[in-house]
Amino acid sequence: CEADRVRSRLLALGCEAGDRVAACLHNGPAYVILMDACQRSGLVLVPINRHFEHSAIGDVVSGTRARALFIHEDLAAQFSRSIPNDLTVMVVPVDEHAESGSQDAARWATFDSKTHSSPEPIGMPLASIFYTAGSTEKPKGVLRLARGAPKLVGQVQIQRELGASIDGLETTSVAILCAPLYQSDAMRYAQSVLAARATLVLQQSFDARATLRLIRRHRVTHVFMPSSSVKDLVALHTSVRQSFRQSSVKRI
Repeated sequence: CEADRVRSRLLALGCEAGDRVAACLHNGPAYVILMDACQRSGLVLVPINRHFEHSAIGDVVSGTRARALFIHEDLAAQFSRSIPNDLTVMVVPVDEHAESGSQDAARWATFDSKTHSSPEPIGMPLASIFYTAGSTEKPKGVLRLARGAPKLVGQVQIQRELGASIDGLETTSVAILCAPLYQSDAMRYAQSVLAARATLVLQQSFDARATLRLIRRHRVTHVFMPSSSVKDLVALHTSVRQSFRQSSVKRI
């Protein structure tokens, strides 16, 4: 799978269990693939707020001693002066399925095109380092460790057999995530969706009408969004809300 492809390459680059891997990405497949690859490898993911000031990105990768940075092409151009020269950088095309004019971005499509032996998942506790928004002071990082994570897969399997699951998610569930993955709660929810082997629908940015369309199109069963987004949905005219079929939703 894609996560194994990226995981194998990260290990080939010399990343070891406990090493940090930074991500400055828009919501999308690459973010989920990288998140899954880090989980499988025991690597600590460092999500970077793409709205940070230029200097903050350099501070984050230096402060966490990140071994590699995954960054979307448009953001790489924006923050090029802040990225340390000695850092391994993987540039991802904004449209991950289209050809890119950047040679660096083209590397994503062939990332680990060669075959590497892929050892079994390490099974370390899952961890990520999240940073504060930095709106009033310099961003501060917090290591978030999922205690007991090595037992998590077993717990999910047992719960699935009993007809229950984490966050009410099952393999047949379709969850929509209406928040950026660099936020800790959004990342935790995405990890739960992956653990349950459910389907994840991502929005790059929130739009109330677009959310309703996605819910209807994918027959979404679980919705994750901040309270401000819920208010935007409620603020839509009743006729607009009623025009979208939402009977599939079980939990918000």
